[in-house]
Amino acid sequence: MDQDLPDRMSFSANLNTATGPIGYRKALDGYARLVRSDEQKILYGDESFSSFCRVRRRFHAECMPAGYGDQFAGGNRNGRGGVNPFKPLPSLMSSWLDLSPLPGGTVSPTINNTDCPDDEEDE
Repeated sequence: MDQDLPDRMSFSANLNTATGPIGYRKALDGYARLVRSDEQKILYGDESFSSFCRVRRRFHAECMPAGYGDQFAGGNRNGRGGVNPFKPLPSLMSSWLDLSPLPGGTVSPTINNTDCPDDEEDE
């Protein structure tokens, strides 16, 4: 993707096109925004939108070297104080799954998220 960033406007934004992979321009636009924020050294807490901040923090945790996001910790544009980088998610290989039924044999119509660890400051 890096090689296509400077020329990203040449890719069609139309999803019904034969000129390139469907959705590639949209992905390039999002990636360009991540790169631009990094180049401008914008702190996580100084992002305009918390949803973009969350995407950027996750991108840094999963796609960049360990500790890369530390340089963007802090900021307080939205009055919520400093925002720290995410920790990488644990690995889960599909080969580890056996697709056996869950204990109890039935699926409950309600979802219990109390056992799921939340990302810090996740909204």
